[in-house]
Amino acid sequence: MFHKSRPLAYLLLGDFDGEKIEISPIIKHLNFVQTLTNVIIVAIENKRLFKANLEQMAIKKEMELASEMQNMLFPSQLPNNHKIEVAAKYIPHQQIGGDYYDFIQLSSEEFAFCIADVSGKGVPAALLMANFQASLRALIKRTASLTELVTELNEIIINNAKREKFITVFVGKYNSRTRNLQFINAGHNPPLLLVGHQFKQLFKGSTILGMFDNLPSITEKNMILPHDTLLICYTDGVTEQTNLSDDEFGIEGLEYSILKNKKSSTPKIISEIIEDLNNFKEANSYSDDIALLGLHFK
Repeated sequence: MFHKSRPLAYLLLGDFDGEKIEISPIIKHLNFVQTLTNVIIVAIENKRLFKANLEQMAIKKEMELASEMQNMLFPSQLPNNHKIEVAAKYIPHQQIGGDYYDFIQLSSEEFAFCIADVSGKGVPAALLMANFQASLRALIKRTASLTELVTELNEIIINNAKREKFITVFVGKYNSRTRNLQFINAGHNPPLLLVGHQFKQLFKGSTILGMFDNLPSITEKNMILPHDTLLICYTDGVTEQTNLSDDEFGIEGLEYSILKNKKSSTPKIISEIIEDLNNFKEANSYSDDIALLGLHFK
């Protein structure tokens, strides 16, 4: 008994007495044999499907648990005070993904923040992202500079991923007293800094992490931020999202969405970007993980 070219079962039949001259019982009872065959095949397939369904349910449960665990890696609370207002959004392409953002209070006046994108999707990317998060949080308070931080993170990623995966990262530190923003962009999509109606893209930094034993060069940038400055960090899933005409949302779409909502609260700006992205993509599904991190320096 075959399904296409794959044998599912074998039904062995034999005549009762080969000496008698009469119609073979196999031929005589052919309809019954065919019915019996169909019943057997249905029973086998039902058993196989039931087993497969149990396995899928177990996998689904494990993935749901993994998704819950991954959500725990993101900061549970983001500040909104007289110094700064922060908001973020993460939408994985699958149940779990490789995009990451973080906000870490270092002192009453200084904090660090980060957005990152692991190459690939799904479980492998999520595992490397979790390792990156643990490493970043362990190093950020004891490293003297962002250059030292990025150098050590690069070594950790190479040791763990063996150059099979890489990570793009934007990491910054901000001092609310001096209003100094210090940052390194390690191959990540340049965040958009909005002052008034003018955007500035933050490119300066280094290459992606996890590819070179020694990073070719690292540029640690410092800049004093005016009051009422907005910074939007994002991953490439935002700008590279396409619509039914295969057009990309792009930097232009993101800038337009930010500008028309610039007077809104930071959570509102982030939610409006997602709404504009949903309207733009129409019936298309998300093609990659999505992460947004917005910071309003008051």
